[in-house]
Amino acid sequence: MKGFGDIAPLNGEEIDALPLLMRLRRLDVFVHFLGRYLSGVDDAAVLREQTMETAAGLALVDRLEAEIRSMCRETKTKNASG
Repeated sequence: MKGFGDIAPLNGEEIDALPLLMRLRRLDVFVHFLGRYLSGVDDAAVLREQTMETAAGLALVDRLEAEIRSMCRETKTKNASG
């Protein structure tokens, strides 16, 4: 978070929303691959892999949600104090 936080610090509402946005991004990727499967571009094995990766990614964000917010707030505090 340091690199991005140095250029464009997040406000409190943005920090609070970040874990949700990370989940939405992971789900967006899954929907992309679901569409490819439904269109016949990818086979079921690709969709199964994406399903497992999506579940793992969502579980990771769930597990690290407080830490993600904390890291962002620490970066914000350090930048504010110069």
